Amino acid sequence: MPFPLRVTISLDAVLLTRGGRPAKRAIPLSRILEAAELEVTILPLLIGGRGSNTLTGQPCPFLPGDIRWKILFTKETPGGIVVRYRRI
Repeated sequence: MPFPLRVTISLDAVLLTRGGRPAKRAIPLSRILEAAELEVTILPLLIGGRGSNTLTGQPCPFLPGDIRWKILFTKETPGGIVVRYRRI
């Protein structure tokens, strides 16, 4: 089973970390398209400023089509909520 694509975002969808490291740039579209699972930690935080990274860094619409996911599990942590999805 491949490792999930792990990201941390703020409530306003600013990408904070990717794979546990601070996100310096958006996730490449090819990585999103190849991901079998996606694990998102949502922090109760709003980030200001226009220079912040979003999940893909691209204006909508950025995908060639819908990517559908089902929720595998959710978990509340002291810092936020973790949601893991599997691509369907």
